[in-house]
Amino acid sequence: MLGAATVIFVAQQLAISFFPLDGAPGTMRRALFLVTTAALALMALQFRRFFGAWLVTAGIVMNLLPMAAHGGAMPIDFTILERSRAFPDVTEADIGRQTNHGKDVVLRREDIHFYWLSDRFIVDLPLYGTNIYSAGDFVLFAGLGLVAVQAAVIAVRPGARKAAAPGGFQGSEGPATPGGQGARVPRRLAADAGHTLQHPDAGDLASPQAREDVRGGAAGARETDHL
Repeated sequence: MLGAATVIFVAQQLAISFFPLDGAPGTMRRALFLVTTAALALMALQFRRFFGAWLVTAGIVMNLLPMAAHGGAMPIDFTILERSRAFPDVTEADIGRQTNHGKDVVLRREDIHFYWLSDRFIVDLPLYGTNIYSAGDFVLFAGLGLVAVQAAVIAVRPGARKAAAPGGFQGSEGPATPGGQGARVPRRLAADAGHTLQHPDAGDLASPQAREDVRGGAAGARETDHL
């Protein structure tokens, strides 16, 4: 699964580096981003036993909506792009075109579908610099963080590891034994362990002496079986 995610990442980076922005290659570039992003959502569900994987999938789907509405490119408001000062080479002349930096297409606010899901949050991160993120990006990052935390807990707590395994674990026929297997109790032993003995001819055996006689007869029968 990690290998497939790496292939997708490399494919997207190759598209950024070598695919032209306009014409048929530009259309292929947008289609590549759309298809590979959808594939990442499906791959995230393979780890659905982790709660964070559901957030990762939700974040990717949130990004897919505006991308699908704009032919596979993530819309970004030129005003926000200009205010961020993160991409000084992008000018007003680039409105309507994809950027060289990734999957974004520069548009005016009124031309953006699903604006609230577009790239519109300016964040300045230490050691990384300024970038513009979408609401889906934040949900995705939160999901990755939760997956990392749960994986760490599973690594140090064996009980959590068993609970996270598909289907969990349980005995097959009774209380779990130290070996993890269900205990089958033979019928004869279960019957011998009973505290109330019934005899077809003894009624309710209210007399203590009668109950003692029945117990003695049952013990003798068992000894005869062993011979």
